[in-house]
Amino acid sequence: TSINYLGKDRSEYPEWMMRWHYSDDQDFIEYLSTLVHEIESRCREDQLNLISSEMFTMYGGMSHRQADRIHSVIPSAKIILVLRDPINRMKSFYKFNVEHEGFHLPLEECIDWKSLPYVFYKRKPIYLPDFYYDNIIQSYCKQFGEENLCLLRFEDLTEKPKQFFAELAEFIGEDFNYELNKAMLCQKENASSTDLKTHQIRRKNLVHTAAKGLGIPFSSNEIEDIDLSSPVMPDPLRDRIINQLSGRCAGYYV
Repeated sequence: TSINYLGKDRSEYPEWMMRWHYSDDQDFIEYLSTLVHEIESRCREDQLNLISSEMFTMYGGMSHRQADRIHSVIPSAKIILVLRDPINRMKSFYKFNVEHEGFHLPLEECIDWKSLPYVFYKRKPIYLPDFYYDNIIQSYCKQFGEENLCLLRFEDLTEKPKQFFAELAEFIGEDFNYELNKAMLCQKENASSTDLKTHQIRRKNLVHTAAKGLGIPFSSNEIEDIDLSSPVMPDPLRDRIINQLSGRCAGYYV
């Protein structure tokens, strides 16, 4: 059985998926019947229908809402949730946003350490409860049942891919020939920047942000304060994050 993939690809982010993720609650309610019809029209009875998007695990404390919305649209869905070590995921998210979204503050200053109900645009970009995997897993179990949830780990995908795909194949009830697809699966995309490159881009972002805000060329000791030799996540910060995440991350930190 082949897979009928629905959703985002390299060149397109369908409007129906955008509204599924991002619309406010009122718009989602009004659009729900149209969305259900849209998905039903795209599904194939003779194929496995797969809908995938990283925004189902949306940042900003909205993962639980996404679980509710999936259930509203497809209450009989089977859920595949791929987890990644929270420390590595956080660093990757930060580095990506330094490179593509103009972040210039150090990582620690980008973390929202409190679960306060601030409006989204006032919240710091890295919201720590997004990494409390146990809570997210509980939301999906509540909506779909534990038997309909498959938990996989990104680390197994990179280090033990044969085992990873064997577990996935067993869950969806289909055979998967790993050796036949090995070459394609070993391709790597979106390689993370080095810490040095991240700091160099932060310097450029700081100059750009300040010059844009002030309307004049920017020169400040703040640029030199970005130590190019320092790690993006120093050990004291790593220890502080792990302390916050311990016992909340599906076994990553106990």
